[in-house]
Amino acid sequence: MSIKQFLADIFIFNELNDKELDYVENIITLLHFPAKSYILVEEDDTDSVFIIKKGTVEITLTNEAGRELILAFLEEGEVFGELAAFDGHPRSANVRAQDDCIVLCISKIDFIDLIRKHSKIAIALLQELSTRIRHLDQQIMSLSLFDSKHRIANSIYQIAERIGVIKDGTVTVKRFPTQKEIGNMTGNSRETVTRIIKSFKDQGFLYTKGRTLVIPDFELFKRLTQDNSG
Repeated sequence: MSIKQFLADIFIFNELNDKELDYVENIITLLHFPAKSYILVEEDDTDSVFIIKKGTVEITLTNEAGRELILAFLEEGEVFGELAAFDGHPRSANVRAQDDCIVLCISKIDFIDLIRKHSKIAIALLQELSTRIRHLDQQIMSLSLFDSKHRIANSIYQIAERIGVIKDGTVTVKRFPTQKEIGNMTGNSRETVTRIIKSFKDQGFLYTKGRTLVIPDFELFKRLTQDNSG
């Protein structure tokens, strides 16, 4: 797939015409990041915007003890780094490549110019940012109010809702995060995550095939995340 074809499928550019897509293609830089390398680091003063062309990245924050808390995973076609382009402040989080990643880079000047010329890009970004804020609100509430079982269930549900494929009420998530990564998202040890996911499997709420996770009844699993009765 050409860069132009790829751009045409991205949610912020899919209403641009051929000439406008040609312009976008001319202002981007193609960058490669090997697995486990950092694309962005907290407090960096860079301000470019990135779009994932290939691979998956994780968004993390580092606490005072040096432990990273995973906030989200982003995949092909998703945008990151836009906050620094908007407000000019240092980077608010780390972005690390989970596997070999290819990203498109747009400078702040070119990105802001695009938004000024095309209001639909700004609207699409606002919708995406709203979704991410809702996700973070749910994550904060889960960490604050729920026990380990429900924090883990809520994390699985949010990942499945965001990147899973649903068919006849069954959700399939390919390349599901590792149990260590789920632990970093929920403030639990890997051993706790292993034990609780095993209990979900034993009760028939989900099953796994390698890195693929399947939730046979997504609505039933959703109710599990909402029931904090113990």
